[in-house]
Amino acid sequence: MQIKVFSQEAFIDFLTKHEKEIRKTIDDIIMIRIFSSELLESPIDDVIFEEDFLSNQMLCFDFADVEDEFFENNKEALLEAEQRLDVRQSPITINEARKIKSFIERNKDKKLLLIHCEAGECRSWTVAFCIAKHILKDETLSKEIRNKVVRFSKTIERRFLEAWHLHI
Repeated sequence: MQIKVFSQEAFIDFLTKHEKEIRKTIDDIIMIRIFSSELLESPIDDVIFEEDFLSNQMLCFDFADVEDEFFENNKEALLEAEQRLDVRQSPITINEARKIKSFIERNKDKKLLLIHCEAGECRSWTVAFCIAKHILKDETLSKEIRNKVVRFSKTIERRFLEAWHLHI
């Protein structure tokens, strides 16, 4: 499985530029999208993707780009901001990591995985790394991805390892 990682902006550009190719190969593509609460949908979704794709070949998450230690040290303020701003301020959960594992295992026969988050610097790259290393068990791909990560999230990897009962 090939993995492509994007920022939100680059993802929309990619979809726009490659719409015809994507439509032709849609059955071989899966997606993981990581949003901030206020960006839970992209205007391009309804144009390119059929409802079946949206419900079967795409996962959407809303978790913050925050490490456990920062969250725990600022929990009260972050949860207050979460309620006030209606934007999730907490990191990935074990349940979300399990959903990703299950989704990838169900779709291992797909040729392309597209992953994006807002900035395309931490969450999407770390999720891509965890998928390559711990699910696909592809050392070459995981090293290639790890070298491109701008800021690696130890919290995301920790959640994946906890969810999959691997050694931490």
